[in-house]
Amino acid sequence: MNKILLLVCLSSILFGADIMETDFIPRVVNFLIFVGIAYYLIANQIKDMLNKRKEDIQQQLAQAQEKLANSKKQKIQASIKIQESEKLSLDIIKTAKDECKNIDKRYKKQTEQALLSIKKGYEDKMKLDTRRAKVEVTKEVLNDFINDSFNSISQEEIVNIINKKVA
Repeated sequence: MNKILLLVCLSSILFGADIMETDFIPRVVNFLIFVGIAYYLIANQIKDMLNKRKEDIQQQLAQAQEKLANSKKQKIQASIKIQESEKLSLDIIKTAKDECKNIDKRYKKQTEQALLSIKKGYEDKMKLDTRRAKVEVTKEVLNDFINDSFNSISQEEIVNIINKKVA
């Protein structure tokens, strides 16, 4: 690298013209004066513009951070609501299951009571029908015996016959 730099410098000396014959230095001085004047005239405006841009960026950053904080709060609130909803749904399911069990027990009890009532009614009706049948049979037997052989049978025989039929 040093060799290349040395070669370039030597070639400029060999092939170049004398630096005094050029107006390089006055041009550099004029350029520096121009830059100084431009800086003097424009520096405050550039600073103001850059400061304003910096403030705008800071405001946008603050707004973005505020939105981020709000969204985090909303996310937390939403997760809390979800947890509450899950608890509520579990409570509703438990209550519904308990209600189903209670309704099932109630209907079983009502059904058993209805069956017992029907069975008791049936048994009562059977007893009543049995009594009626016994009374009718007794009446028929008595009427038959009284009509057919009232004179030939004694009272003791009638009582024995009735006892046999009834038993």
